[in-house]
Amino acid sequence: MIRDRIQPSLLAIILGTTLLLGLGVFGPCLEIVPGFGDYSPLVRVLKPDLTVPTRFSLYSGITHMAEGGNWWLAALVFAFSVLFPVAKVSVYWIAANDTPKHRTFKKAFCLATQLGKYSMVDVFVIALLVVAIKGLPGNTQVKLQWGFWCFCLSVITSLAIPVVLKRWERLRLRRNEVPPN
Repeated sequence: MIRDRIQPSLLAIILGTTLLLGLGVFGPCLEIVPGFGDYSPLVRVLKPDLTVPTRFSLYSGITHMAEGGNWWLAALVFAFSVLFPVAKVSVYWIAANDTPKHRTFKKAFCLATQLGKYSMVDVFVIALLVVAIKGLPGNTQVKLQWGFWCFCLSVITSLAIPVVLKRWERLRLRRNEVPPN
């Protein structure tokens, strides 16, 4: 049966999305290698700690913002980069295991699906950060790390989940496994 093939595939996509999201939030996203132009050799001798590369994960970036006094920015990034994706994937887990017939769930699913398109905002912000830092004088380098790519993949796979869920639901309705509302 098609339904028997879709549900395991759907659960595998959701599991992969969940794992990628966790790795993307806690894994290193950026590495900033400070550069001082013509003064780099001198800085390495006088202040070698200034030349040490710094790695940031999404989580460490949020905590760094909060510790620096930018609570509103940290809360905003936390809400859209961590809370919203976790809530969205949670809704998808519930929907894949057994789609509830309740009106509130359907509203939450539709909202998660519609707002899911804005998950790419985080990727855009990181891209702007890379461009801004690369524009600094002194050959400062920004290197994207594996956490960034995990986060990007989690966003992309989370956009595929509603498509598969809707197809699965149509197949269930067509086979009269779930009575229509």
